Amino acid sequence: MNKKTLLFFTLLLILLSVSYYLLKKRGKIRVDHIFLITIDTLRADHLSCYGYPRKITPFIDNLAKEGIIFNNAYSNIASTAPAHSSIFTGLYPRIHGVLKNWFKLDERFQTIAEILKEKGFKTYAFTSVGLFGACNLYQGFDFYNEPIDPRIKKKYGKKYRDAKLTFRKIKEYFSSFKKKENKDKHFIWIHLFDPHRPYYPPNIFLSKIKNLTDKRKMINFWEKEHRINPLVYKGEVFKHREKNRYFKEMGDLKHEGMSAIDIMYEQINLYDAEIMYMDSVLREIFFYFEKKGLNKHSLWIITGDHGEGLGNHNWFTHAKHIYKEHIHIPLIFYFNNKEMGKKITEVVEHPDILPTIIDLLSLNNKEKDTLSGKSLIHFIYNSGKKYNKSFSFAQREVFKTRKQLKKIPDYVVYEKGDKYSIIDKRYHYIYKTTGVEEFFNIIDDPYEIHSLLRGTSLRRKYKGILFKLLKKIKRKTTVKKASEKEIRKIKSLGYVE
Repeated sequence: MNKKTLLFFTLLLILLSVSYYLLKKRGKIRVDHIFLITIDTLRADHLSCYGYPRKITPFIDNLAKEGIIFNNAYSNIASTAPAHSSIFTGLYPRIHGVLKNWFKLDERFQTIAEILKEKGFKTYAFTSVGLFGACNLYQGFDFYNEPIDPRIKKKYGKKYRDAKLTFRKIKEYFSSFKKKENKDKHFIWIHLFDPHRPYYPPNIFLSKIKNLTDKRKMINFWEKEHRINPLVYKGEVFKHREKNRYFKEMGDLKHEGMSAIDIMYEQINLYDAEIMYMDSVLREIFFYFEKKGLNKHSLWIITGDHGEGLGNHNWFTHAKHIYKEHIHIPLIFYFNNKEMGKKITEVVEHPDILPTIIDLLSLNNKEKDTLSGKSLIHFIYNSGKKYNKSFSFAQREVFKTRKQLKKIPDYVVYEKGDKYSIIDKRYHYIYKTTGVEEFFNIIDDPYEIHSLLRGTSLRRKYKGILFKLLKKIKRKTTVKKASEKEIRKIKSLGYVE
């Protein structure tokens, strides 16, 4: 081979290599700004894009339509601080150790904010309830703002900020934002609390809810499709102690003379109105950042921390159970510079968010392979390493023992023991350390009314998978609790367990 031929092939090889690199780079989505929106107590099945007959989330629906919606996304625990700890660390609650709302996240666990801050991102958090500081979830943030002013309760009759007030704080902070700062990269976490009890939606949204759909149609839907027993709302299915707790959770509303169905209609309307209100404010937040120039090359991640009982399995709230209505949450990825329009049916979970961000930004993170979560990057690019998980894990938050409690207050519905579960596209197996295990076919029985017969080989198979996982995911830290002052503050917010 002469020198000219050798030179020709060398140049050709260089040209092909450069072309391949440029094509690969062109296919990669540029992400300079990441918005993580966590919405408290948001059931997936109350969003229009997840099949709810009321169109109460038009803005989120639009993001889902143009982005990626994960139809089978799950929380690992139906409690606020523990669920957020899993989102931020990519770890199961059993590993990071935050199993109650007053447990602290150990600083040796790296969070999304810490990882992104190391890579040059400016990190901000705006939350709607004064909980996360006590649980050490602000580690890695350059700036955070949470409600601590007691006048919030006095003025607004509630112990948290509604979405509008949190948005006001966002605008106050970014009012002095300079255009030159658009060149910086940003991670902004916004937590919205509105769908959590107690319900105080603006009257205009409650009126809109009532006019959206026929009353009889919605009642029939909740009874026949969501399988809610209206008698729950009269307290007719509870023991005395449980009844006190339920009516405390329903607030100071007076229901004398109302039928169980009417109370159910009123309460779920309030929940839906809070969601509709939150959706409208989220739209305002989105376009505010659009005007600030931060939506260019942005990724918006929308999720709920956990679901809500609303009467399913005779339970209004969360924390106690790990049935599907408590752990099935929305998860949506929206890229402002690339339309996707994808619906993903694989089972995914909260810890998958962190490794996905790591892969999207091509970060070199040594701990990625030790996380409970797996990257969802394959669903974004239709290439790369395939998502190889087939189920999601869940556990209940820890309850104190009877000995620790000494006296059980009337408002606490005590239930001893732990609960763990695994759920895939077809089955949900729930193991209880005290009590009868349960096994549901969620295709035929989506609201888990009829547990399958005991002793089946299939049930034993799922039990074996769960026990193998439990051996693998042992706690890696000793539990640290918030101070007594912080615990009193958390209890005052309604987080009494």
